[in-house]
Amino acid sequence: FTGFAIKSNANGTVARLQIRKNSTAICEARMDESGNYNQAAVSIILDLVANDTVDFYAGGNTSFYMDGYYGLCSGYLIG
Repeated sequence: FTGFAIKSNANGTVARLQIRKNSTAICEARMDESGNYNQAAVSIILDLVANDTVDFYAGGNTSFYMDGYYGLCSGYLIG
């Protein structure tokens, strides 16, 4: 799984792009508070079984964008 995002125009705040497995954060990319519109990317290879869930989550106290040119998320099954 991989994803990237851009932090909203909020200088002085932190945003965290997390990949979660079954609602538990397992990796995170931090968008720093020292500027506006910082970007972050996160990637991980996971072992999954039937009924496991994976989601991308906004941790921290600032929103970020994952649409259009500003971000995306994807996953790929490795057989």
